Amino acid sequence: MERQGASSMRGDRVVGRAVATRCDWRDASPRARELWELESHEEIPNSPVSPTTNLLVLSQCSFFWERPRTGQRQEKGSQLEPKGSTNRRRIPQYKQNIKKGSTTVVNLSSKVLNNSELQALEKGLGFVPTPKLDVFKLRIELAEFFRKIRLRTFFLLNPEPNSEREKNTGLRPKSKFTPTSLLMPPEVLAFEKSVSRKIDNLQNTQREVFHNISTEELTALQNLSNDPSITIKPADKGGAIVIMPTAMYNAECLRLLNNDHHYKRLSKDPTETIREEITFLIDKGMNNGWITKHEASFLTQPNPKTPYFYILPKIHKNKHPPPGRPIVSGIGSILEPLSQFCDWFLQPFVKQIPTYLKDTTDVLALLNTLEFDKEKEHLMTLDVESLYTNIPQEATLEVINNILNRGVWNYITPPEFILDLAHLALTRNFFEFDKNFFLQIQGTSMGSTFAPSLACLYVDHFEKEMVLTEENPYVNHIRLWKRYIDDILILWRGTKEEATTFITWLNTLNPFLRFTATLGDPAVSFLDLLITERNGSLTTEVYYKPMTVTPSFSFRVSIHALSGKTSQWVSSSVCDGTAPN
Repeated sequence: MERQGASSMRGDRVVGRAVATRCDWRDASPRARELWELESHEEIPNSPVSPTTNLLVLSQCSFFWERPRTGQRQEKGSQLEPKGSTNRRRIPQYKQNIKKGSTTVVNLSSKVLNNSELQALEKGLGFVPTPKLDVFKLRIELAEFFRKIRLRTFFLLNPEPNSEREKNTGLRPKSKFTPTSLLMPPEVLAFEKSVSRKIDNLQNTQREVFHNISTEELTALQNLSNDPSITIKPADKGGAIVIMPTAMYNAECLRLLNNDHHYKRLSKDPTETIREEITFLIDKGMNNGWITKHEASFLTQPNPKTPYFYILPKIHKNKHPPPGRPIVSGIGSILEPLSQFCDWFLQPFVKQIPTYLKDTTDVLALLNTLEFDKEKEHLMTLDVESLYTNIPQEATLEVINNILNRGVWNYITPPEFILDLAHLALTRNFFEFDKNFFLQIQGTSMGSTFAPSLACLYVDHFEKEMVLTEENPYVNHIRLWKRYIDDILILWRGTKEEATTFITWLNTLNPFLRFTATLGDPAVSFLDLLITERNGSLTTEVYYKPMTVTPSFSFRVSIHALSGKTSQWVSSSVCDGTAPN
């Protein structure tokens, strides 16, 4: 049985694992069966639940509500505390125990941080303080959780036949349908009633809450967030926290936005003009039968949010002042559905790229099968500088057009319609900064859904035309060329001098692509791996950039979802080879 904090009693976090589980009543422990009978006033059948209602392990869900309190370790074989028991251990407030030097706060402002402010920031921007119990918010989230249960139950009992969404992308706006109680099995209704009764009791029950942050630190965080003279951002690389004077931050943003080759200042918000263009394309698609009615609704954003521009300071390059990495947050924007729609069609082509690397796991699998001759070969990595903001828009659209029109097309949406949507999403990419509107006239923003696909396919075209071809005088030196978006891993067969000459030649081929190289001697970093040659084979370990720091908080203390805590262990253990098979 897993222990979770008191705040984890939010609907989907509390019983999510039980909902996803299937087993019959005979799998339940005696104590769980007893709790269920006490709460529901029903006997558990001796026979398994029928397949149509075998959807929730309600006995396991009851267990979640009666688990040991946070901070108490349940000994193996011990009984759960009976209801109403007053013999409870007092949970002390979290005591600050910062490991000095475990993380870095880079203060570029004139503001002097007091002890509480420094300690609060030292926990890292990913730290989640213990939230206050908001019963109203909890009821809303609980209603959403019950809806998920009802939807899963309904569609398991009533499998949806082949529909029009299977003929194309399947993209559609979020449904508001909620099955009524008449359509639900009694087990589901009993579960909802039991959980709701527990929520009602929360208001009348005094609970000792484990606070993972002191009152002084919480006040310090509020004061920092309300201080208009400073701007706090995560560093572009390494995980440090950067405090900048707001004037310095805004000046760097404007320095980037005043680049006439990449951005154009607009006189007004272009949302309504873009809405008209999107409506025209959607009507065209519907009239010609190119998109389904669900896809048409998906492409329509009734209440769009304005994309906003921000930067991440590159303190690993300079601190006085640090240059910024431009990012546009387009979540909920009027162009985001178009970007998602186009990306659905582009993703299969990205995965077919010969040099394509999906992630770190893909790299590890590649290295496990690679033989390395240290006498004749060298590891080398390339980085494409500012790829997203430098790819030419028209040339990229031409590459997309050629890709979509090759081979057999099996979708009702024709390539030319997808290209029209991609053109609109790419060339109308606007955003707001400091109450001013800007249009990106070159490249694409990092916050766009289909930006990685566009970048990958454009570089793939360059590789096929200029690099991995017999016309390349250095092609015989390239034994391996694999790429993750703008990071390239090369196994170079030749001397270091020849590799240097190759990079110089490579940078003369395309004015929009500039490469910087790192030659392994004897190790190179690639993604989050440090690849080292040892005794004729390649070994890997987790790579931490020079400015990399780790948060001082424990994921056990921070109110993270269980999945987030698990992923921290998995990500590190996969890279250093300690993960179980």
